[in-house]
Amino acid sequence: MKQISGRLTMLGDSIVKTNQCDYSLIKIGNNILQSVVVPSGINNFLDVHNDGETTIYYVDPFLFRKVIVGIGLPSGEKYCMGPGFFTSVMLLLCSIILIPLLGFGLLFLPTAVGSLVVDSAAAKLRDQGFEPIK
Repeated sequence: MKQISGRLTMLGDSIVKTNQCDYSLIKIGNNILQSVVVPSGINNFLDVHNDGETTIYYVDPFLFRKVIVGIGLPSGEKYCMGPGFFTSVMLLLCSIILIPLLGFGLLFLPTAVGSLVVDSAAAKLRDQGFEPIK
């Protein structure tokens, strides 16, 4: 898991989906993150009008996309993704079971592993006292 701190100055173009928002870029301090996935609960706290230092915690389990798993606000509040470990494990088990069936499980295996990486990073933040947001 990586973290970036600084003043949140820009949110690029976004595509809002059911459980997430995909940003073309996020500029925080002197750093620019491109192709960022933000869960809906955390997306509510991304505000470029906040003065002060925002900290973004993210992982990059997929080839070109980063996933934000937590955020620290200038006010001192800290939020992270809610628990979704059961879904990740079920996805992994289903993909393994489907491997003998013409190899279909291999199509889902990278997504399942990426989901486990995201959930384990969020679990570490919850252990540090971050408030989980669904």
